[in-house]
Amino acid sequence: MEEAQDLGVQRQKKLGYWEARRHMMYYKSLFQFVCVAGEEAESIIDVGSASTQYMSWFKWIPSRTLLDFKINNKPEGFEVVETDFFEFAPQKKYDVVLCCQVLEHVEDPEQFCTKLKEISKRLIITVPYKWLGNAPGHIHDPVDEAKLYSWMKIRPNSQQIVPEPFRESRLIAYYDLEAGPSARFEKDRIFAAIANLAEHAP
Repeated sequence: MEEAQDLGVQRQKKLGYWEARRHMMYYKSLFQFVCVAGEEAESIIDVGSASTQYMSWFKWIPSRTLLDFKINNKPEGFEVVETDFFEFAPQKKYDVVLCCQVLEHVEDPEQFCTKLKEISKRLIITVPYKWLGNAPGHIHDPVDEAKLYSWMKIRPNSQQIVPEPFRESRLIAYYDLEAGPSARFEKDRIFAAIANLAEHAP
């Protein structure tokens, strides 16, 4: 007998990927990471955006780019790049690069991470944290800090595990690829950046 479809997948099919997920705690944490890492950024790119809309929150960043194989309903105010990520050759590095819930799907995450590092000044990655391995399309679960390190080959400057109430967790990892893994933001800078950009909060 065919196994019943996961309730989360059912909800996603009914509402759409973004509408089914937009209120998750992890997106609120992602917003704060971008506030701090990208407070003075001039450019940001989301690699593997999957029709999510969180990039619309980062209005203070002048140049915003979406990259995926195909992007439906292309939003105004963004550069949209539809290509294989490995074929992507930007003229310069982006101030902030996001790669959210992508690595668990790709065949060679280590090579993918190498490419992410090549185009980034600052990089924010999110992955499912210690999922059981039955999520559709996931080929590397369970993912934890050690597995992410095996792909990235460098330690994150900061990381956070974000649990959803009564549900699963996600790992957010931030890398400063210019200053190195030991670089830290002063606490006052963190508080100020989040407060200064609070008007854009989801």
